[in-house]
Amino acid sequence: MPNYKARTGWVAILVAAAFLLADVRPCLASPERGHAGLRALFMFTGTFELGYGGGTSRAPAFPALGLAPYVDFSLTRYLLVGLGAELLLNVIPNIYAYHGAKMLNGTIRVVGMLPLIGRLGTYAVVAGGYSALFADGIGNPRGPVLEGLAGLTLTVWGRNAIFGEVGYQVGFQRAHPGPNDQQFGQYAARYLQTGFGWQYTF
Repeated sequence: MPNYKARTGWVAILVAAAFLLADVRPCLASPERGHAGLRALFMFTGTFELGYGGGTSRAPAFPALGLAPYVDFSLTRYLLVGLGAELLLNVIPNIYAYHGAKMLNGTIRVVGMLPLIGRLGTYAVVAGGYSALFADGIGNPRGPVLEGLAGLTLTVWGRNAIFGEVGYQVGFQRAHPGPNDQQFGQYAARYLQTGFGWQYTF
């Protein structure tokens, strides 16, 4: 008796391979003027560098999440520069008297990209800029932020692609407490980032 389940499985594998290897122009590999997109970010683990009472300590961070739009412009076929913004929620150190905060980052991005095969491409991003945390009781820490990440893209139709990525963000924020705030100095958030999103080539 024919093994129809096995045949169906092989057909599905061949269809998926044909889709991935189709000779189309990947959005990542051949941008015209550049691309724009939206990242959904999930920080499952991280740390805070805390300065308090003349000393510093390190505390684990609760998981955070956020959204990050960006736009990049082509310098060459494989190199782009652009601007990005990140809004992160639940930015909280796991300490006894914690303060929940939102983080807003604005960065300049340098993007290197490379086509792999068919619809698949890979990329790496180095970004730096300014970060501000908004929370009551700690003096709204702010300061430089750096991040690096790498990912894969898959062109799904036309100029549209989806992607997944992993990276690390390092903050150098310092609090500016008022007389009624806790007297933190350094209040720097650092996260391992994972994300996915959508990108459009223009």
